[in-house]
Amino acid sequence: MGPRLDPEPFPELALPEFSLTLREVSGREMQLSVSTGTTVAQLLQQVQQERDIKQHLVKLARGDSFLELRADATLGDLGIAEPTELTLLQRAPRVIQEPGQSQWNSDYVCEVLEIQEVGFGELTLGFKVRGDGSHGSLQDPSRS
Repeated sequence: MGPRLDPEPFPELALPEFSLTLREVSGREMQLSVSTGTTVAQLLQQVQQERDIKQHLVKLARGDSFLELRADATLGDLGIAEPTELTLLQRAPRVIQEPGQSQWNSDYVCEVLEIQEVGFGELTLGFKVRGDGSHGSLQDPSRS
């Protein structure tokens, strides 16, 4: 994949636009005007604005195959170069409840309550800790 050129100062380089239909399982549709140079990141941003679906939860399928949604890929890279209909799916965020404990010894224990996916490569972690103070106070979790 080569560098992307901004067609604004060079209108002759602008890629022709075509219609992309995103259809949800419910039948609800979204029509977008795109080009082969539209990136997956730009497409996901439009979906988030139109449907309030967090970008990392979007899955797109063409027929019975899911598309690999790399942010830097273009629709052209995905083989989409003409009016096309894709299926738009929203998956649930990944959540792991009570995955376990980490402990230094029996007196200092961190119990992980929940791990939840909140973005691309982003997780939140819920936990509680206990310590008897024999080795000093517990560290501030916001700084660990």
